[in-house]
Amino acid sequence: MRVKVAAFEEALKVRTLKDFPIDYAGTQNNLGNAYQTLAEVKDKAENCQKAITAYEEAFKVYKEGEFPDLHQLVESDFRIAIPFAYHSLTLVPLFFFSLGLFLLVFHLQLAGLSTLCAATQDNHGLV
Repeated sequence: MRVKVAAFEEALKVRTLKDFPIDYAGTQNNLGNAYQTLAEVKDKAENCQKAITAYEEAFKVYKEGEFPDLHQLVESDFRIAIPFAYHSLTLVPLFFFSLGLFLLVFHLQLAGLSTLCAATQDNHGLV
């Protein structure tokens, strides 16, 4: 997949927005798809962000009023990348917050503060 990414990036040196806008947009969409596929196996958040950036570049040309079918195609790919990127960025902090809360409750139980612990569990829906 990295070979495809490199090929699309190389093509964009010739297929510029100014000189070849239609080709530029198509290559950007393909680049976005390549980054999205790459995100499934490596550097999820980073590659998803690169996919989103590529799709945004494609939207500069594939405007809904001028190219409705192509706009819809890019929009479909874009919508797949957005939640994937969001999920990649938010899942880890949420896990560590939950782990921290668990450890706090566990520590309070060990300290013999069962009343405070029970209140904490009720407040966070753990019981």
